[in-house]
Amino acid sequence: MAGVPRYFFGERLFRDRKPNPQYMQRSYPETILHRPLTELELSEAFKKASREHEFHTLADLLRIENPYDILKLEGFDYHLLAEYVKLLEKYKVAHYLN
Repeated sequence: MAGVPRYFFGERLFRDRKPNPQYMQRSYPETILHRPLTELELSEAFKKASREHEFHTLADLLRIENPYDILKLEGFDYHLLAEYVKLLEKYKVAHYLN
C-alpha cells in the first residue's frame, strides 16, 4: 500500500522486540511532542481515552514502545491509533514509532 508506513502493517513487526528500559527515558526535542493533547487537533474520543490513561502529551504516548500496545488500553481502537499516527506524520515525528 502506497503511503502507509511500514510500522502500520501489523503487530508481527514488533512482536520480537525486547523491552528497552532506556526507551522509557527518551527525551524529544520537538516542541509539538510536549504540547498538551487538549491543544492539538485530535478527536474528543482520542482526548478522552488519553486522559483516562493519564497521557497528557504526545511524548507520553511515545513512551509506549510498541504502537500497537495502545490498542490494549481501554478506549483505544484502530481508528484512534490511525489518528495518532496521522498526527505524528503531519508534524514529521512519526520516525519515533520505528
